Amino acid sequence: MSIQPTDPPAWASLLEKIQGETGLQKAFGQHYTNDGGYLSVTFNTDKGMTVYLVTSSRTLTEADPTLAKPYADLVRPRWSKPALEVYLTNEREPDPPTKFQRLKAALDSMLDFGQHSTDSAIVCCWVIGTYLYQLFDAYPYLGILGPKGSGKTKLGQVIEEVAFNSIRTASITTAQLFRTAEVTAGTLILDEQEALESRFAKDDRLSLLRDGYKKGSTVLRSTEVSGDYKTRLFVAYGPKVIITTSGVEELLADRCIGIHLLRSNSNQGKELVTQHLEELHGVRDDLYSLALTVFLGVSQDYRDAGFSYELNNRQRERWLPLLAIANQCCPDRLEDIQAVASKDIGGNILADPFDTLFLQTLSALVDQATAELTADQIGVNMGYRVGYPRPIRSTTV
Repeated sequence: MSIQPTDPPAWASLLEKIQGETGLQKAFGQHYTNDGGYLSVTFNTDKGMTVYLVTSSRTLTEADPTLAKPYADLVRPRWSKPALEVYLTNEREPDPPTKFQRLKAALDSMLDFGQHSTDSAIVCCWVIGTYLYQLFDAYPYLGILGPKGSGKTKLGQVIEEVAFNSIRTASITTAQLFRTAEVTAGTLILDEQEALESRFAKDDRLSLLRDGYKKGSTVLRSTEVSGDYKTRLFVAYGPKVIITTSGVEELLADRCIGIHLLRSNSNQGKELVTQHLEELHGVRDDLYSLALTVFLGVSQDYRDAGFSYELNNRQRERWLPLLAIANQCCPDRLEDIQAVASKDIGGNILADPFDTLFLQTLSALVDQATAELTADQIGVNMGYRVGYPRPIRSTTV
């Protein structure tokens, strides 16, 4: 029996018109594949704010002005012209440990991490990751916690100067949050976020922040177009810093790596971020070129099932990006960071009610300008805050 040829089905001509992903312009911000990557940067030109794509093969391409306009409207120039020229014309690869150490030295000159010295290296790896987060299936939020006067906002200011496309704010609506996250593909630094403490808080940002932790996460929102409202999907994924004195809601805390700061009388506390802007902007220049040269090594470590094999599930999901970055940029600190990761079971002090009470009590005692704080003094005041007649004791205190 022979099969007779037939005419092509009606849908065949339609299928030919469909473009695959390779036929579409990628999103602005950052994009990486196994073959290469690029970062989007803005510069002021005779045509106004112009967006360029800087590639890992050291080329520079101007983006379509119409498509790039939303990005150009929100993202200010951050990679300096002299540093970009050096990257495009110099074939020598930057030394990752040297770049990492410069970032860490700048951070340590302004902030005292006390006994949590590894936290400084963790923050540095996280900042580098803001230039690489599209490599990962998920990217942890940075939860900065501590009493008033501990340097939380200062750390946020430092991150603002060096992280990828960063925006720092203490007040942002839900609509602004998802639009900014999608358009800039950058780092959102949310200060004074005590409203995110309880899972019962009436704050739409909670659901958005929970979703924005994983790549591919989207939110549905209505936007006004010519007087009419249309529903569309917005991309929520991206690096975020949450700064608070009282902890964050449990599910959100499970997406965070916690950095805990205490008030210090060290010399770092006297340093102003504005006094270090030139150095911080030089560090930021380094991070652009660093990302475009280490992304393949970071990606290989991240995809290696045998790398940091002792971590599993959410714990692995949260820490693996930073460990892959550490292995490329500060291998001498990798073991220390792995030790912190192995003890992090999620949520911990960012969500535990007892720890929140502890931090609130500590903040109140700091406000009283007490010369010396003892465990008994903290325990007594914790008891008073919840109406107990005797001190509350815990291994935390």
